[in-house]
Amino acid sequence: MNTLKNVIVDIGATGFPAGGFGVKNIKSKPYEIHLFEPRWENISKDAPVRKELSAKGYNNDYIFLYNEALSDKQSVTDFYLTKKANCSSLRKPNSKVLSNRKDITNYRIIQVPTNTLDNILGHLPYINYLKLDTQGSEYEILLGASKMLLKTHQIKCETANVETYIGQKTKNKIIDLLKTYNFEVTKTENKSSRESDIFFINKNFNETTN
Repeated sequence: MNTLKNVIVDIGATGFPAGGFGVKNIKSKPYEIHLFEPRWENISKDAPVRKELSAKGYNNDYIFLYNEALSDKQSVTDFYLTKKANCSSLRKPNSKVLSNRKDITNYRIIQVPTNTLDNILGHLPYINYLKLDTQGSEYEILLGASKMLLKTHQIKCETANVETYIGQKTKNKIIDLLKTYNFEVTKTENKSSRESDIFFINKNFNETTN
């Protein structure tokens, strides 16, 4: 496969690039990176996140930042901004499961816009790497990406073994959904009693035909 450029989409991108995958040596290859994070208050030209990426050697001309949450529909909805900021979610933390995590069960509610991956990035011919880590809303994001999943090669998705956030779909639901788009599990990392990162590959993917 002749790769024209690497297209990376990181949803829940606070920790980029540490929290992503497929980014090793990315700066030495043609790339286009799309980062989604509803907690970025400022994504202007002089925003701190852009300065941080520039300091790490990334060319901001090829990085696109989105200050909104992804889901399965376009709307405005509650966002649970937890004391531990990177555990914030569109879903309410489950205090029964997280009884020992006051840094997550202590939160304030703000309003954020939501949109779908298909709506925002439907113009892309393909995605090489898609990473999701959104504390319980991963399933809905995938539902809102029915067109883009057909054009996506590899996925890294944080999945839950228990309902850490109220109403979230657990691991098997995500696996079953991605199977309908011809994705297969390749490996699992960062296993714990509550969650794990699962890697998927779409063996039907061919960017030269997308």
